[in-house]
Amino acid sequence: MRLPIARQKATMASVILLSLAQLSCAFAGSVEHYCASVGYEFFYDIARAQREFATFPLGKKYDVLICASHGTHPPRLEFASLFAGEGERGAVLLRENLLEAADDLTVRDIGYALLRMQELGTYDVHGDNQLMATLEHRVNGMKNGSWREVALDNLKRIRDR
Repeated sequence: MRLPIARQKATMASVILLSLAQLSCAFAGSVEHYCASVGYEFFYDIARAQREFATFPLGKKYDVLICASHGTHPPRLEFASLFAGEGERGAVLLRENLLEAADDLTVRDIGYALLRMQELGTYDVHGDNQLMATLEHRVNGMKNGSWREVALDNLKRIRDR
């Protein structure tokens, strides 16, 4: 027995919405860890958030960096510039997290923070051969083609500086 066309469309729409909801929950679970230390409401007053960010220990700043990019809409990319101010000690932490990154978005966002370090002159990412090799390896291994293109562009911009 075939369902009427309207019923088929409604069923298909329900399946799509359920799939999107499941994807959203999976994504939220991956970013929840990073956002737990400040909460999403931290980003409601961005001027206050930026002032508070300066007082945080380095590990918490990293969590905010990832949460700001993954967990807010629109992404708050200015936190990459703020994190870039950490210079060498920030680059060391980014290298460690780059090695452990479990998803393409984190690799992309670490690469962007490294680009900001290079652009702002707070760390010579291009001159750090070990860091560049790690970044290139992780970017080339990204599964999501769109994010890999963004990350490759950031990598090129680091090389060109």
